[in-house]
Amino acid sequence: MRALVTGGSGFCGLHLIRFLQKIPVDVFTLAPRPGNSHHYPITSTTDGKGMAACLAELKPDFIFHLAGIVNAPSPALIYKVNVGYACELLSALEHTGQNGTPVLLVGTSAEYGLVGEEDLPVREDHPPRPYNHHGISKLAQTLVGQAASQSGHCTVMVRPGNIIGPGMPSHTLIGRIAKALDRIRTGQQEPQVEVGNLEAFRDFIDVKDVVEIYWDLIRNSQAYGQVINVCTGTTTSVRKTVERLVELSGADVEFVSNTSRLRTHDPAVHCGSTSKLYQLQGRVPRFDLEKTLHSIIAGIGLPE
Repeated sequence: MRALVTGGSGFCGLHLIRFLQKIPVDVFTLAPRPGNSHHYPITSTTDGKGMAACLAELKPDFIFHLAGIVNAPSPALIYKVNVGYACELLSALEHTGQNGTPVLLVGTSAEYGLVGEEDLPVREDHPPRPYNHHGISKLAQTLVGQAASQSGHCTVMVRPGNIIGPGMPSHTLIGRIAKALDRIRTGQQEPQVEVGNLEAFRDFIDVKDVVEIYWDLIRNSQAYGQVINVCTGTTTSVRKTVERLVELSGADVEFVSNTSRLRTHDPAVHCGSTSKLYQLQGRVPRFDLEKTLHSIIAGIGLPE
Protein backbone atom coordinates (compact mmCIF):
# COMPACT_ATOMS: atom_id res chain seq x y z
CA MET A 1 0.00 0.00 0.00
CA ARG A 2 1.10 3.51 -0.79
CA ALA A 3 0.05 6.65 1.06
CA LEU A 4 0.67 10.24 0.01
CA VAL A 5 0.94 12.79 2.82
CA THR A 6 0.91 16.57 2.58
CA GLY A 7 2.13 18.52 5.59
CA GLY A 8 4.45 15.62 6.35
CA SER A 9 7.02 17.81 8.10
CA GLY A 10 4.49 19.19 10.57
CA PHE A 11 3.57 18.01 14.04
CA CYS A 12 0.81 15.56 13.09
CA GLY A 13 2.43 14.73 9.76
CA LEU A 14 5.59 13.38 11.37
CA HIS A 15 3.59 11.26 13.81
CA LEU A 16 1.34 9.97 11.00
CA ILE A 17 4.29 8.99 8.83
CA ARG A 18 5.95 7.08 11.67
CA PHE A 19 2.66 5.32 12.42
CA LEU A 20 2.04 4.33 8.80
CA GLN A 21 5.57 3.06 8.28
CA LYS A 22 5.15 0.64 11.19
CA ILE A 23 2.06 -0.99 9.61
CA PRO A 24 3.88 -1.03 7.13
CA VAL A 25 2.67 1.38 4.45
CA ASP A 26 4.97 2.95 1.87
CA VAL A 27 4.75 6.66 2.61
CA PHE A 28 5.44 9.45 0.13
CA THR A 29 5.24 13.18 0.76
CA LEU A 30 4.16 16.12 -1.37
CA ALA A 31 5.17 19.71 -0.61
CA PRO A 32 6.79 22.84 -2.07
CA ARG A 33 9.82 22.35 0.19
CA PRO A 34 12.52 19.72 -0.45
CA GLY A 35 12.22 16.24 1.02
CA ASN A 36 13.81 12.81 0.99
CA SER A 37 13.85 10.18 -1.76
CA HIS A 38 10.15 9.45 -1.16
CA HIS A 39 9.19 13.08 -1.76
CA TYR A 40 7.42 14.77 -4.66
CA PRO A 41 8.28 18.49 -4.87
CA ILE A 42 5.82 21.04 -6.23
CA THR A 43 6.44 24.70 -6.97
CA SER A 44 3.62 25.96 -4.71
CA THR A 45 0.47 24.84 -2.95
CA THR A 46 -1.48 25.67 -6.12
CA ASP A 47 0.81 23.78 -8.50
CA GLY A 48 -1.90 21.60 -10.01
CA LYS A 49 0.34 20.28 -12.79
CA GLY A 50 2.96 19.17 -10.30
CA MET A 51 0.32 17.42 -8.20
CA ALA A 52 -1.12 15.68 -11.27
CA ALA A 53 2.35 14.49 -12.29
CA CYS A 54 2.89 13.07 -8.80
CA LEU A 55 -0.45 11.28 -8.77
CA ALA A 56 -0.02 9.91 -12.28
CA GLU A 57 3.30 8.35 -11.33
CA LEU A 58 2.58 7.26 -7.76
CA LYS A 59 -1.09 6.21 -7.95
CA PRO A 60 -1.44 6.26 -4.16
CA ASP A 61 -3.94 4.09 -2.33
CA PHE A 62 -4.64 6.81 0.22
CA ILE A 63 -4.05 10.56 0.51
CA PHE A 64 -3.75 12.37 3.84
CA HIS A 65 -4.03 16.12 3.35
CA LEU A 66 -2.61 17.55 6.58
CA ALA A 67 -1.05 20.70 5.12
CA GLY A 68 -2.30 23.99 6.51
CA ILE A 69 -1.28 27.16 8.32
CA VAL A 70 -2.76 28.97 11.31
CA ASN A 71 -1.27 32.43 10.84
CA ALA A 72 0.42 34.36 8.02
CA PRO A 73 1.48 37.96 7.33
CA SER A 74 -1.26 38.13 4.70
CA PRO A 75 -4.75 36.64 5.20
CA ALA A 76 -4.76 35.81 1.48
CA LEU A 77 -1.90 33.37 2.06
CA ILE A 78 -3.95 31.49 4.65
CA TYR A 79 -6.70 30.91 2.08
CA LYS A 80 -4.21 30.03 -0.64
CA VAL A 81 -2.76 27.26 1.51
CA ASN A 82 -5.82 26.10 3.45
CA VAL A 83 -8.28 26.18 0.57
CA GLY A 84 -6.34 26.38 -2.70
CA TYR A 85 -4.14 23.39 -1.90
CA ALA A 86 -7.13 21.10 -1.35
CA CYS A 87 -8.87 22.39 -4.49
CA GLU A 88 -5.84 21.73 -6.67
CA LEU A 89 -5.23 18.31 -5.12
CA LEU A 90 -8.80 17.16 -5.72
CA SER A 91 -8.70 18.60 -9.23
CA ALA A 92 -5.47 16.72 -9.94
CA LEU A 93 -7.18 13.49 -8.89
CA GLU A 94 -9.88 14.17 -11.47
CA HIS A 95 -7.35 14.92 -14.21
CA THR A 96 -5.58 11.62 -13.52
CA GLY A 97 -8.76 9.58 -13.26
CA GLN A 98 -8.27 8.79 -9.57
CA ASN A 99 -11.50 10.14 -8.09
CA GLY A 100 -11.92 6.90 -6.16
CA THR A 101 -8.74 7.39 -4.14
CA PRO A 102 -9.72 8.04 -0.51
CA VAL A 103 -8.65 11.50 0.69
CA LEU A 104 -8.68 12.65 4.31
CA LEU A 105 -8.91 16.43 4.67
CA VAL A 106 -7.87 17.77 8.07
CA GLY A 107 -9.91 20.70 9.33
CA THR A 108 -10.21 22.08 12.84
CA SER A 109 -12.68 22.49 15.68
CA ALA A 110 -12.20 26.24 15.07
CA GLU A 111 -14.66 25.83 12.19
CA TYR A 112 -17.45 25.89 14.79
CA GLY A 113 -16.43 29.27 16.16
CA LEU A 114 -17.87 30.33 19.49
CA VAL A 115 -20.16 27.64 20.89
CA GLY A 116 -22.25 28.22 23.98
CA GLU A 117 -21.93 25.76 26.84
CA GLU A 118 -25.56 24.79 26.30
CA ASP A 119 -24.54 23.36 22.88
CA LEU A 120 -21.66 21.26 24.21
CA PRO A 121 -20.47 18.75 23.31
CA VAL A 122 -20.71 20.31 19.86
CA ARG A 123 -22.02 18.03 17.11
CA GLU A 124 -20.93 18.01 13.48
CA ASP A 125 -24.30 19.41 12.38
CA HIS A 126 -23.97 22.47 14.61
CA PRO A 127 -24.04 25.65 12.47
CA PRO A 128 -20.41 26.72 11.94
CA ARG A 129 -19.58 30.33 12.76
CA PRO A 130 -15.78 30.66 12.59
CA TYR A 131 -14.45 34.05 13.66
CA ASN A 132 -10.88 34.05 12.33
CA HIS A 133 -9.17 33.37 9.00
CA HIS A 134 -7.90 29.98 10.12
CA GLY A 135 -11.36 28.71 11.03
CA ILE A 136 -13.02 30.30 8.00
CA SER A 137 -10.46 28.88 5.56
CA LYS A 138 -10.67 25.39 7.07
CA LEU A 139 -14.46 25.53 6.87
CA ALA A 140 -14.09 26.42 3.19
CA GLN A 141 -11.84 23.37 2.76
CA THR A 142 -14.49 21.21 4.42
CA LEU A 143 -17.13 22.55 2.01
CA VAL A 144 -14.80 21.84 -0.91
CA GLY A 145 -14.42 18.26 0.34
CA GLN A 146 -18.17 17.82 0.70
CA ALA A 147 -18.73 19.12 -2.83
CA ALA A 148 -16.07 16.75 -4.14
CA SER A 149 -17.82 13.88 -2.40
CA GLN A 150 -21.02 14.75 -4.24
CA SER A 151 -19.14 14.40 -7.53
CA GLY A 152 -17.70 10.98 -6.75
CA HIS A 153 -14.60 11.60 -4.62
CA CYS A 154 -14.04 9.51 -1.48
CA THR A 155 -13.37 12.38 0.91
CA VAL A 156 -13.34 12.32 4.70
CA MET A 157 -13.41 15.67 6.51
CA VAL A 158 -12.12 15.57 10.09
CA ARG A 159 -12.32 18.25 12.77
CA PRO A 160 -9.78 17.39 15.46
CA GLY A 161 -9.89 18.85 18.94
CA ASN A 162 -6.82 20.15 20.76
CA ILE A 163 -4.11 17.73 19.63
CA ILE A 164 -1.29 17.31 22.13
CA GLY A 165 1.94 15.33 22.15
CA PRO A 166 5.71 15.43 21.56
CA GLY A 167 6.86 18.00 19.01
CA MET A 168 3.90 20.36 19.31
CA PRO A 169 4.35 23.66 17.42
CA SER A 170 5.21 26.78 19.39
CA HIS A 171 2.02 28.58 18.35
CA THR A 172 0.21 26.32 20.84
CA LEU A 173 0.46 27.01 24.56
CA ILE A 174 1.65 23.53 25.52
CA GLY A 175 4.17 23.45 22.67
CA ARG A 176 5.56 26.85 23.62
CA ILE A 177 5.91 25.84 27.27
CA ALA A 178 7.61 22.55 26.33
CA LYS A 179 10.15 24.42 24.20
CA ALA A 180 10.68 26.95 27.01
CA LEU A 181 11.35 24.11 29.46
CA ASP A 182 13.99 22.76 27.12
CA ARG A 183 15.67 26.18 26.89
CA ILE A 184 15.48 26.59 30.67
CA ARG A 185 17.12 23.19 31.10
CA THR A 186 20.04 24.21 28.88
CA GLY A 187 20.42 27.65 30.45
CA GLN A 188 19.21 29.52 27.37
CA GLN A 189 16.24 31.07 29.16
CA GLU A 190 15.38 32.39 32.59
CA PRO A 191 12.90 30.18 34.51
CA GLN A 192 9.91 32.29 33.51
CA VAL A 193 7.17 31.53 31.00
CA GLU A 194 4.63 34.02 29.68
CA VAL A 195 1.06 32.74 29.62
CA GLY A 196 -2.38 33.98 28.74
CA ASN A 197 -5.63 32.41 29.94
CA LEU A 198 -5.03 29.26 31.99
CA GLU A 199 -8.58 28.96 33.29
CA ALA A 200 -10.05 27.34 30.16
CA PHE A 201 -11.04 23.69 29.75
CA ARG A 202 -10.25 22.00 26.44
CA ASP A 203 -10.89 18.70 24.67
CA PHE A 204 -7.31 17.44 24.50
CA ILE A 205 -6.52 14.34 22.46
CA ASP A 206 -3.17 12.57 22.14
CA VAL A 207 -1.58 12.80 18.70
CA LYS A 208 -0.99 9.04 18.71
CA ASP A 209 -4.74 8.46 19.00
CA VAL A 210 -5.37 11.03 16.28
CA VAL A 211 -3.19 9.40 13.62
CA GLU A 212 -4.64 5.98 14.39
CA ILE A 213 -8.15 7.38 13.96
CA TYR A 214 -7.14 8.99 10.65
CA TRP A 215 -5.94 5.61 9.40
CA ASP A 216 -9.15 3.89 10.46
CA LEU A 217 -11.42 6.53 8.95
CA ILE A 218 -9.72 6.74 5.56
CA ARG A 219 -10.29 3.00 5.10
CA ASN A 220 -13.94 3.13 6.20
CA SER A 221 -16.28 3.70 3.26
CA GLN A 222 -19.04 4.77 5.66
CA ALA A 223 -16.90 7.79 6.57
CA TYR A 224 -16.71 9.04 2.97
CA GLY A 225 -18.54 12.32 2.54
CA GLN A 226 -18.77 12.78 6.30
CA VAL A 227 -17.56 15.54 8.62
CA ILE A 228 -16.25 13.86 11.77
CA ASN A 229 -15.07 15.24 15.09
CA VAL A 230 -11.82 13.64 16.22
CA CYS A 231 -11.83 14.19 19.96
CA THR A 232 -12.47 12.53 23.31
CA GLY A 233 -15.66 14.37 24.27
CA THR A 234 -14.17 15.26 27.67
CA THR A 235 -12.49 18.39 28.98
CA THR A 236 -9.24 18.92 30.85
CA SER A 237 -8.11 22.01 32.72
CA VAL A 238 -5.47 24.00 30.84
CA ARG A 239 -3.99 25.15 34.15
CA LYS A 240 -3.74 21.61 35.46
CA THR A 241 -2.10 20.52 32.20
CA VAL A 242 0.62 23.18 32.14
CA GLU A 243 1.31 23.00 35.89
CA ARG A 244 1.69 19.23 35.74
CA LEU A 245 3.97 19.50 32.68
CA VAL A 246 6.25 21.89 34.56
CA GLU A 247 6.13 19.67 37.66
CA LEU A 248 7.20 16.64 35.64
CA SER A 249 10.07 18.62 34.13
CA GLY A 250 11.53 19.23 37.57
CA ALA A 251 11.98 22.93 36.80
CA ASP A 252 11.06 25.75 39.17
CA VAL A 253 9.19 27.96 36.72
CA GLU A 254 7.30 31.17 37.31
CA PHE A 255 4.25 31.86 35.14
CA VAL A 256 4.07 35.49 34.05
CA SER A 257 0.71 36.76 32.83
CA ASN A 258 0.89 38.60 29.51
CA THR A 259 -2.30 40.23 28.25
CA SER A 260 -0.99 40.16 24.68
CA ARG A 261 -1.32 36.38 24.80
CA LEU A 262 -5.02 36.57 25.63
CA ARG A 263 -7.31 35.76 22.73
CA THR A 264 -10.16 38.04 21.77
CA HIS A 265 -12.45 35.02 21.58
CA ASP A 266 -11.56 32.39 24.15
CA PRO A 267 -14.47 30.25 25.38
CA ALA A 268 -14.18 28.96 28.93
CA VAL A 269 -15.08 25.41 27.90
CA HIS A 270 -15.06 23.56 24.59
CA CYS A 271 -15.48 19.92 23.69
CA GLY A 272 -16.77 17.95 20.74
CA SER A 273 -19.36 15.24 20.41
CA THR A 274 -17.97 11.74 19.82
CA SER A 275 -21.27 10.18 18.74
CA LYS A 276 -20.42 9.95 15.06
CA LEU A 277 -16.87 8.78 15.72
CA TYR A 278 -18.24 6.02 17.95
CA GLN A 279 -20.79 4.99 15.31
CA LEU A 280 -18.02 4.63 12.74
CA GLN A 281 -15.39 3.01 14.94
CA GLY A 282 -17.19 1.46 17.86
CA ARG A 283 -14.80 3.15 20.26
CA VAL A 284 -13.63 6.58 21.41
CA PRO A 285 -10.13 7.36 22.72
CA ARG A 286 -9.66 8.24 26.37
CA PHE A 287 -7.30 11.08 27.15
CA ASP A 288 -4.62 10.02 29.64
CA LEU A 289 -3.04 13.29 30.79
CA GLU A 290 -0.15 11.67 32.65
CA LYS A 291 0.82 9.40 29.78
CA THR A 292 0.73 12.22 27.25
CA LEU A 293 2.70 14.64 29.41
CA HIS A 294 5.36 12.00 30.06
CA SER A 295 5.71 11.55 26.29
CA ILE A 296 6.18 15.31 25.87
CA ILE A 297 8.83 15.38 28.59
CA ALA A 298 10.65 12.48 26.91
CA GLY A 299 10.36 14.24 23.57
CA ILE A 300 12.30 17.28 24.77
CA GLY A 301 15.00 15.17 26.39
CA LEU A 302 14.10 15.81 30.00
CA PRO A 303 14.41 12.97 32.52
CA GLU A 304 11.08 11.47 33.56
